[in-house]
Amino acid sequence: DADGGPVVAVAVVREGHNVPTEEDMRALLAEQAPEYIDLPKTGLNQMRWWREADWVAGGMVQIAVALRRTYGIDPDKTTWTLCKDDRGARCGIVFLRK
Repeated sequence: DADGGPVVAVAVVREGHNVPTEEDMRALLAEQAPEYIDLPKTGLNQMRWWREADWVAGGMVQIAVALRRTYGIDPDKTTWTLCKDDRGARCGIVFLRK
């Protein structure tokens, strides 16, 4: 994979109170990144979305740092994409690599 190795897991962070369920994450991945739909997933919520663009980047990396032992990944190889879910909430899909 050109970004530093294959994606081994994903995290989905959603704006607001609701942590995305497995069903929510599968629906979002089916639309945004279907090749990763069957990978291990972690759902997270961000009560208030980051105000500054560089804060978002830092938040996505911190998600990878928090999950590094869970999935045995290298946070420095993390990439992400931003999107909205079917309810209009901002979401980040974090692609985790070893």
